[in-house]
Amino acid sequence: MSETKIGWTYVESVSSSIFHPPQLLSDLQKNKKGGVADCPAVNHFEQRVYTVLSPYSFRIKATRNNGGWVFQPVYPGTDVAEDRLNSLLQFQPVNLWRTSDRPILQLVLPYVFFSDEVVYLNQLDATQVVRNKNWSVIQGRFNIYDWQRPINWSIEWMDTSSDLVVRRGQPLFQLLFETKEHQDKISLVYVKKTEELGELIDAASGVSKLVKGTFGVMKKQGALRKGNLIK
Repeated sequence: MSETKIGWTYVESVSSSIFHPPQLLSDLQKNKKGGVADCPAVNHFEQRVYTVLSPYSFRIKATRNNGGWVFQPVYPGTDVAEDRLNSLLQFQPVNLWRTSDRPILQLVLPYVFFSDEVVYLNQLDATQVVRNKNWSVIQGRFNIYDWQRPINWSIEWMDTSSDLVVRRGQPLFQLLFETKEHQDKISLVYVKKTEELGELIDAASGVSKLVKGTFGVMKKQGALRKGNLIK
């Protein structure tokens, strides 16, 4: 069995000591024995999936006000200072929501994943390890050979009658990596951000807000790559 290495880094090192390394799903499930835990298909899946944990604890209350919405942090229940939280937790304009009663927001995170061969990253809801939540991850998929951008926690708040509560260390989402050889072993490797990697991250930053059809831009960006990022 061959091995595919997936590199990861932080887009910036400020406050990086509070962030958790991505956790292999099979490690989170390691206390389970027998039955489903012995199924080869289940094990193969769990060894290709990593979970990203929240570095913050926060609680947000949603209220209606003159036909609009007001989102406010609740203290106690939120550890992040309000001015800092406003820059980390970003609500999309109502006209961009899928439905008028389900706010869309994202938590800015510093994680960037990349590879030296074609690998598709699938961002998935962490349904296996999070229960009784009132939010749903907005899932997506792209090629991390071509495109190096931070992975944020983007969600729909499904039920605003109850507060949005996230605790430090709680799973936010999972990442499933697809390789050309489906039997490949996946190995996640931390790589300190280099100047070359920083330039690739900068080139991908904010592009989706500037043009439509970003997959074409991604392909062109991948063609410009020189050498390997995982040394």
